[in-house]
Amino acid sequence: MAPKSKNTKQASAEKFGSNVIDRGFAIVPSVLLRCQERLKINGQQLALLIHLIDAWWTPDAKPWPSKASLAQKMQLSPKQIQRHMRLLEEAGYVQRKKRFRGQGNQVSNEYDLTGLVKRLSELADDLAAADQAAEEAKSGARRPGLKKRDNRKAKEPA
Repeated sequence: MAPKSKNTKQASAEKFGSNVIDRGFAIVPSVLLRCQERLKINGQQLALLIHLIDAWWTPDAKPWPSKASLAQKMQLSPKQIQRHMRLLEEAGYVQRKKRFRGQGNQVSNEYDLTGLVKRLSELADDLAAADQAAEEAKSGARRPGLKKRDNRKAKEPA
C-alpha cells in the first residue's frame, strides 16, 4: 500500500518537477497496474485505459477522446484502437456510448469506466483480504524460542 504523503500534487512535483506536474497529471490506481495479469489485459490495453483515465477529470463527466487522438498518442492505427476498445468492452471494463452533435452528426464516443472501477474494487478487496490473512498467519506463527541450556554440570549424588 502506498504511504500517505503530504499532498499528491506537491509530492508529485517533488518527484517529477513542478513544470511537469503543472501540465497535468492522472491518478492511476496501483491495483490496475498490480493486477494487470488478473484483469487479462495486455500492455496496449493497459496504456489505452491509462489514456482514458487521463481524460477522465471528474466522476460525473465521462472521458470522450477520439480514436484518432488516442491512436496518435499511442502510435497505433485508429483500427487498432477500435479493436483494443472492443476487447476492453467485451471484458466489461469499458462501455462505449455514441455522442451526437445538433444535427445528428456523430462525434467521439464517450467511455464509461464503471465496469473497470467495479472490477478494481473487487480486486482491491481480494488484495486486502490476502494481506490480512498473511498478517494473521505471520503473527499467529510461533517461532520456537531458544531453550536455555544449563551448562552447569549436574551434581552427582554422593
